[in-house]
Amino acid sequence: MRYKCLASLLGARNLRVVGESAIGKIGKGD
Repeated sequence: MRYKCLASLLGARNLRVVGESAIGKIGKGD
Protein backbone atom coordinates (compact mmCIF):
# COMPACT_ATOMS: atom_id res chain seq x y z
CA MET A 1 0.00 0.00 0.00
CA ARG A 2 2.80 2.37 0.91
CA TYR A 3 4.48 1.87 -2.47
CA LYS A 4 1.19 2.46 -4.25
CA CYS A 5 0.81 5.78 -2.43
CA LEU A 6 4.35 6.79 -3.37
CA ALA A 7 3.78 5.78 -6.99
CA SER A 8 0.56 7.80 -7.21
CA LEU A 9 2.27 10.82 -5.64
CA LEU A 10 5.13 10.61 -8.12
CA GLY A 11 2.68 10.09 -10.97
CA ALA A 12 0.66 13.14 -9.96
CA ARG A 13 3.82 15.23 -9.76
CA ASN A 14 4.96 14.03 -13.19
CA LEU A 15 1.53 14.78 -14.67
CA ARG A 16 1.65 18.30 -13.26
CA VAL A 17 5.13 18.90 -14.66
CA VAL A 18 4.08 17.60 -18.08
CA GLY A 19 0.90 19.69 -17.98
CA GLU A 20 2.80 22.83 -17.02
CA SER A 21 5.36 22.35 -19.79
CA ALA A 22 2.57 21.74 -22.32
CA ILE A 23 0.72 24.86 -21.17
CA GLY A 24 3.98 26.81 -21.34
CA LYS A 25 4.58 25.68 -24.92
CA ILE A 26 1.04 26.64 -25.94
CA GLY A 27 1.39 29.99 -24.17
CA LYS A 28 4.65 30.72 -25.98
CA GLY A 29 3.06 29.79 -29.30
CA ASP A 30 5.36 26.84 -29.98
